[in-house]
Amino acid sequence: MRPVSIVFIAALSGCTWVSKDDVAAREPQLDNDGDGVIASKDCDDTTADRSPNNEEIWYDGIDGNCANDDDYDADNDGHVPSAYMGIKTQEVKGTGILPGGDCDDTNDTIKPTATDNWYDGIDTNCDGKDDFDQDEDGFASKEHVLDYGPTLYADGTGGLDATDCDDELDTVNTDVVDAWYDGIDSDCMGEDDFDQDGDTYFDENLVPVYSATQYADNTGTATAGDCDDTEFDVHLNAEDEWYDGIDSDCLDNDDFDQDADGFVQTEYVGLTTLYRPAAELLPGGDCDDSLATGASANPNETEIMHDDIDHDCDSLSAEVGATTFRLRPLDDSNYNGVHSLKWGENYTGIYFSVGAEERASPENLMGVVDIFGFDPLDPIGSTPTQDVLNDGNTSYRLNPNTAAFWIAEDVRLSATGSLWSSLTQRHLFIRGFDDSAGLPETSETGASQGISSSDLGVPDLDPLHDIAMLRMSDGTFHVVGCENDNDVLQYNRASNESLHIGEVSGSSVFTEVLYSTGFSASRCALVERDGELILLSNQDGGFTAEVVDQVSSTIVLTDSSVAGLPSIDPRLSSDVDVEDIVVPARSTDGWFVVADDFSNDVLVVSPDFEIIQEIDSGTSPISVDASFNATGETLYIMFINDSGEGWITWGDPYDEAWDDMYKLGTADLTNGAMWVDGTTDNIISVVASVATGTSLLHGTAFIDPSPE
Repeated sequence: MRPVSIVFIAALSGCTWVSKDDVAAREPQLDNDGDGVIASKDCDDTTADRSPNNEEIWYDGIDGNCANDDDYDADNDGHVPSAYMGIKTQEVKGTGILPGGDCDDTNDTIKPTATDNWYDGIDTNCDGKDDFDQDEDGFASKEHVLDYGPTLYADGTGGLDATDCDDELDTVNTDVVDAWYDGIDSDCMGEDDFDQDGDTYFDENLVPVYSATQYADNTGTATAGDCDDTEFDVHLNAEDEWYDGIDSDCLDNDDFDQDADGFVQTEYVGLTTLYRPAAELLPGGDCDDSLATGASANPNETEIMHDDIDHDCDSLSAEVGATTFRLRPLDDSNYNGVHSLKWGENYTGIYFSVGAEERASPENLMGVVDIFGFDPLDPIGSTPTQDVLNDGNTSYRLNPNTAAFWIAEDVRLSATGSLWSSLTQRHLFIRGFDDSAGLPETSETGASQGISSSDLGVPDLDPLHDIAMLRMSDGTFHVVGCENDNDVLQYNRASNESLHIGEVSGSSVFTEVLYSTGFSASRCALVERDGELILLSNQDGGFTAEVVDQVSSTIVLTDSSVAGLPSIDPRLSSDVDVEDIVVPARSTDGWFVVADDFSNDVLVVSPDFEIIQEIDSGTSPISVDASFNATGETLYIMFINDSGEGWITWGDPYDEAWDDMYKLGTADLTNGAMWVDGTTDNIISVVASVATGTSLLHGTAFIDPSPE
């Protein structure tokens, strides 16, 4: 409709009349709203608010620039901000129907239908999600922790913990309870899933197949050897604190047996060790459980007599200046009134004899001499066993003094003194038990004839106090028995032939016993020197040495000085009260040992009758034994004093005084004998009797001939 004012003005102006049709024809060329755009180019020529020349003002509901666009879809991406959904744009048909959800209406790549690229920090699809939490489990990706911040277009984002190690799986994050040993680090803690306590060791019982853990870098490097995967301080190579009852290093050790010797200290008996459920409880009695020395110290060990360790745990090695070894009761050795103990050996074995008034078991026999033997191939491990019974006849009133139990090459010999009850006849027995091939084992091969009281013109005979045996270098046997009640010396000489050694004898073969009256001695011994047979004794209370005529039909004794022997050390002649005389085993040239009751010494005497060593025995020595080693360079001496203490010492006889003394680990000893291994020189075996018991005691120890 043409405006009236325009027609009226044209009439008044005197211009040419313009018809209505002319006006209508001109209309599209007119700019009625004065916006600079003719009507034909203007989407609304009635108002300057809508003009192609206008800059669009979005979201006012007016298509201000005549673009015919939805005024609420500025980026023309087909989505409007959710706040403008359903609102039409004036004069623009088809508007008000676009979907909402556009979170950036200035960017046509940001819209709900866009594909969101994760971890670029932009909510491209306008879903309001944290762009670093793809699995929506409430944890941002650990992999993008350095880029993490608020997500563009997603309000309230950027505040999550960037600890998620798998942002595509909502069952993996730091809030998940991790199931151990499935190989997955479900809680993203970076831990080895097969090493729960984090000590770098895994338990093979829980993890048969070990591998790296998913999502956990630097795993798969743990070591087998964990016995408790919940305790950091329990694993292979852990520092094990002993005696706390925990096997911390998983070595399956009893925590109360540090030295692993199979014994625990008494205070720990019955205690168990954690992580060793099937272990046996160990016995007690261990006296040293240290790693340094404990393995060689327990009740099953054999004492080593040259160090400061109580190897057999007899609790006596701590005594000042004393190292001991244990003596234990010996099976089948129940005796009353033990008179003598002697050691010996031959190729068949190692033996000792015991002479006693009574063997209480296994039979009640009066006056017995028994022989025990043990394995020469295993002197430490074997136990002596009763081997031969010599004179177990109740018709004897036997004084069982055994001789210096000497062993021939192929026969075991002993000598005893006895009294025949019915005939009052004294016997000096030599018993031989032959183990030669082809002969009955332990067959008796010889014995010596005794003497009677009528021979001496006395109503009865008293027992012999001491008996000694010697086999000289020419192979002959010599036995003496002395006593100082009837002043009698008995002497017998024999040979293999006279004793029928090596032959099967149906009965005893007797050899003649010579005797001498007027010879009063309680201790006597025989020694060979330069082919001479020398009788050593304490005749008339002092030490004497006399040469024995070996062929005379009577006993002929020649004083040593008359016989041309070296002069006797004056101290032996005047200052010695002889308690015992012993010729060392393996001695070949006249050495002997004297127990001196006067000075309480044990004296080592050379073949020249010179006192070489004086060993202080503390109190009076009542029993002495001695032995050389195989080379004759080292002399071993054992003695028992009247305080019941037993001691052992050794050294080169010509060295200065021996300072090392080693104590037997039993009190109240009365008698003893010693054997030294001549092959190794480092094993010593002792048998002893005690005043307070009936069983013999036996013990074996290692020794060092040259202790430091």
